[in-house]
This record gives sequence, structure tokens and C-alpha cells, in this order.
Amino acid sequence: MAVNPHAETYQGKTQFSGPVKAGSRWDGPNADYEQTRVSTNPIAVNKLANAGYVVESQSCAVYEFVTSLDTNDIVLPAYSMVLSMQMIVTTAWDGATPDFGARLLKDNGALVAFSDTTDLSAVGVYNLIPNNSTVGRAIWKNIANQAGDDTTEIARNSVAVWFDSINTGNGRGIFTINYIPGLNLGSL
Repeated sequence: MAVNPHAETYQGKTQFSGPVKAGSRWDGPNADYEQTRVSTNPIAVNKLANAGYVVESQSCAVYEFVTSLDTNDIVLPAYSMVLSMQMIVTTAWDGATPDFGARLLKDNGALVAFSDTTDLSAVGVYNLIPNNSTVGRAIWKNIANQAGDDTTEIARNSVAVWFDSINTGNGRGIFTINYIPGLNLGSL
């Protein structure tokens, strides 16, 4: 992981213990209105709550490293929902296999893939997607669900993001992950 020379200069001065919600109306009618037909029982919009979760993001510099797995300083709060992951490649991956993938470190010390491997052999912007497995999709919905089904929770704590670059090379980029902290969606 590259060190940010401006970390002390540009660090945020306002800190919250989340999840953070924002909106002008926090209270509204109970959930019964969802079962009501608007044509027979309309509800004034100004009576409905409009508070929602604040989306957060974290970024870090990444390089094509010697070891197959490397950590960084991105840690996601427990029960977060991943919305998107992006890699901005500033120097193309030029190792024998220019693939890149993101992993989560589970409570038990094991790593689990939560993105497909992506070929970063050209400079550009890449959207990382969930790997095409039950486990990958379940983790994006709720990072606490690392077993792949909607009922088993393995990680009840924050989780670290690791990267898998396969080979050594000169690749460089900026990784960004966007998420809703602490949303804790269960089975859907």
C-alpha cells in the first residue's frame, strides 16, 4: 500500500459513530400505509418520514505487489452493504497475469472473495462486480453474511479489505469502495 503524503493535511475533522441517517422528517405513519391503496386512502407526502442512510466511501492507493495478497487501510463497519467498487488504473498491470480481485478478511482469519477478478492490463476505470457465486452476492448485501446463505452470520465485527494481484509488476491505481454502513439487511 502506498503512503498518502497529505494524510495529516487533509484529514476530516468531523467524526461520527454511525450509521449516519439524514433527512428532514424522521417520524411518519407506521408501515401499514404500504398495504393501502393510494386511490382509496391517500397519505400526504409531507407526513411521511424521509430520513435515509448516508453513503460512505473509502479509497486507497494500490500497486501490483510481490505477494499474492496484500492489505490496506480500508476497514468496513460490521453489517454494511456494498454498493460499488471501482479501480482507477494509472499504470497498467504488466505482470504475467494482470488480474486483480478484492477479498474480505473474516473473523476466523480466512479470506473470502467478494469481487470477480478483473484484467487491469490497460490504464482506465474499472467497475468491480460481485463474483458470480452465492457467497459473493450475499457479502455485497451484508458483509456480515460471509457463509453464502441468508441466515448464517460469520463476521459480527468490522472487516478489512485485502487485494489479490496474482503477480509482481509495475501496476498502480486507486481503489474506491462505496457502502452503506450498518444497514444490516437480513434475508430478502
